[in-house]
Amino acid sequence: MTNHSSSISQHFIDNLPGTAYRSLNDKLCTMLEISNGVERLTGYTKEEFLNGTINLNSIVHPEDKPRSWEQIQTDLYNSGIVDMEYRIIHKSGAVRYVWEHGEAQIVDGEVVEIIGFISDLTPKAKQQEKLKKAQQGVLQLASSLSLARGDLDEFLRTLTVEAANTLEVDRVSVWLFDKKHQQLTLSCLYEKNKHSFTTEVILLKKDYPRYFEAVINSRILEFSDIRLDPRTQEFVAEYMPATGVRAMLDVSIRLSGEVIGVICNEVIGNARRWDLEDIAHASELADLTAQLLSNKKRIEIENQIRETNAASKAKSQLLAMISHEIRTPMNGVLGMAELLNATTLTVAQQEYLDTIRDSGDLLLTIINDFLDYSKIDAGKLKLVEGDTTIGILLQGVVSLLTPMAKENVSLYIKKMNDFPESILIDHYRLRQILINIIGNALKFTEHGSVTIEYGLVDEKNWYLNIADTGPGVKQDQLKKLFLPFEQILQKNSSTSQEGTGLGLSICKAIVKIMNGQIDAKSTINIGTTIRIDLPLKSSQSFKKDTDNKLTSAKKNQFKHLNILVAEDNAVNRSVIKGLLTNLQITPDICNDGKEALDKFKSNKGKYDLILMDCDMPVMNGFNASRQIRSLNCAHPNLAIAAVTAHALNEFRQKASDCGMNYYLTKPIRLNDLTELLVKVSSPN
Repeated sequence: MTNHSSSISQHFIDNLPGTAYRSLNDKLCTMLEISNGVERLTGYTKEEFLNGTINLNSIVHPEDKPRSWEQIQTDLYNSGIVDMEYRIIHKSGAVRYVWEHGEAQIVDGEVVEIIGFISDLTPKAKQQEKLKKAQQGVLQLASSLSLARGDLDEFLRTLTVEAANTLEVDRVSVWLFDKKHQQLTLSCLYEKNKHSFTTEVILLKKDYPRYFEAVINSRILEFSDIRLDPRTQEFVAEYMPATGVRAMLDVSIRLSGEVIGVICNEVIGNARRWDLEDIAHASELADLTAQLLSNKKRIEIENQIRETNAASKAKSQLLAMISHEIRTPMNGVLGMAELLNATTLTVAQQEYLDTIRDSGDLLLTIINDFLDYSKIDAGKLKLVEGDTTIGILLQGVVSLLTPMAKENVSLYIKKMNDFPESILIDHYRLRQILINIIGNALKFTEHGSVTIEYGLVDEKNWYLNIADTGPGVKQDQLKKLFLPFEQILQKNSSTSQEGTGLGLSICKAIVKIMNGQIDAKSTINIGTTIRIDLPLKSSQSFKKDTDNKLTSAKKNQFKHLNILVAEDNAVNRSVIKGLLTNLQITPDICNDGKEALDKFKSNKGKYDLILMDCDMPVMNGFNASRQIRSLNCAHPNLAIAAVTAHALNEFRQKASDCGMNYYLTKPIRLNDLTELLVKVSSPN
């Protein structure tokens, strides 16, 4: 009689994605038994391993051999278990990543054999490499000069090439709607096989009505095969034969809640299933394109301000746009970074993550410059003073700005006398001043140094000097240094004059609010020195910054809360869901205000808190909140929090008027969300 159980077990073992083995504990890893899966894993047959033609040690990657052997012996004698990752060389010559788990067979205190399993990690490693490459591409695009300048042609060429490579597609195109959404105009098409760019093709709504409707009403359009989807049947007769396109991943471009265009990622010849990583990356690129168009529009508004002197109205539009359109994608970048920071990371990964977070914080500082200018102009900027160690603050700023320094430029910090360990000052505003001034010094200094010197003037005052060895500023230009919207041309500088010219004027205004003074001196071909004098306020205590990792106390504190999230942006949904999940909250998720209203009704108002985005298709957050408040099932303690990229007071008032009793400004931080949940948990 056939032993079916034994044959089933053997079949299962042989078809696992790896190989089971029993080997001697020697450097060759001599195999005593091994499953058939070894041939799929290594390219060599089971028989070749058993007869000694090949051994495991001989195919371990040369760089991993010493580490692998030493680690195996240490683990076996300490715990009786080996658990490690390393690389092997496949028979074809390809490098594969594997994971090995084995248990020691001990006789008379000696490890004589190992029984274990080796599995193939190569697909996972390749996916991680693809994700890393995509993240690096997004960071490079986010920090590019063409994005800051609003340079449409240059940025879209770079973006389409990046998308084609990271998403592994054949064609990438960016299309923009006219005001009435009756036509799409091609801004840039990149064809990878030709390495060519095309512009100025037009698609009319009357020719592609179903596709136009889908783009306007959806964020993501996944077409594994355009022949099979009713929304793309219009392409089959002419577009598909002319281009060869078979699969498409399209993402709408949104600005201030309105669809203004679409990015199309296309595969020629073959159908393709789009995975979540592809969709997330394509969405990030669409958000960057929206940011580009926002920057372009912002720069046009700036020019309008200068040309027409209509400062009040144009400035309000500019600030609202910057606040909303840049904060939205930044919520995804910083939110994902905060979620990643709550996980276990290697030292190198933590350094990379800290760089992303610091760079994101710097970008937020730039955004806030525009908001601050408005507050200063209205006399509403307030200081929040706290205990600050100036040395630590300067070290952090220098670490952040060091990558800006040119090859022959050094940064120095000099403490001139017995300065107090900590003083009382607005840490954020002082950091903002330092980033502006030191950043400007680095920008225009081609060689030499930038020196930051600080010390006491007397028992009631202290000073900061930022001295560079740049080209210097002419005296007739120096008096304009701290004026808004002025850009100073420095002699012999190769650096282009960019930006709004608000940075130093904001610095001067903040120093004045701090009851201090700021001045500049400059000598052509020697350099420029900016001096800040501030009143000295002694500090009674000092607390170092603490790590922002999630604590177990926080994780358990809010799990009883029922929360509904309404957010149309996929990346932002992931961020909010991730933060809440880490706090042991499983929220209900909606894509727009109408879905939120329907879900609230169907669940008979069971929710304690609704996190409501304001700008959403179908029904915005303002209208949804107003209708929810009017329902009989909405209990008195229901909390609705606006989650928005709008940071101006007029939007806060609008949110309050429609029944929102809390206001969170993107990017959402863990501390802000935690504070909100504390308030919701204890409404009284």
